[in-house]
Amino acid sequence: MNGNVSSFGSKELVFIISTIFFSYLLIAERKKDAIKFAFTVVVSLLFIITVKYINSERESVTLKELYTETLANFPSGHTFISTVLYPSIAYFLSKGISSIRLKKFYFISAMAIVLIVGISRVTGSGHTVTEVIAGWSLGLSWFALIKFILFGNSNN
Repeated sequence: MNGNVSSFGSKELVFIISTIFFSYLLIAERKKDAIKFAFTVVVSLLFIITVKYINSERESVTLKELYTETLANFPSGHTFISTVLYPSIAYFLSKGISSIRLKKFYFISAMAIVLIVGISRVTGSGHTVTEVIAGWSLGLSWFALIKFILFGNSNN
């Protein structure tokens, strides 16, 4: 089960979920939101690859190795990307909705997924507690920075 839960932060599932949500935003005629969402995901993936490369001891990396191998364990990439992706989905789902209860549901659901992914990385021996906490911290900081850059102080 640990592998199944932690897959919510895997490259493959992140790609599938991001594609589905991007498509949903386009179908809902929210093109600007779709572009902002895609930008958030792509830039976040590039950022975590860069951080992992900096923390690795490799001098060079091929494109195939970026996708198929782990560059470094620090920070947890699964935890980082889940901390960016799921709150981003909750944010875009909650835009334009007046129901506070529904907004809370979206964000609590997102945070539950983020928490479970992190815990599963530790219990499945994929990462240490420190690596997971670093992934959460970096992901939350990155999400806040991206939200500030893309959306400023407003909820538009």
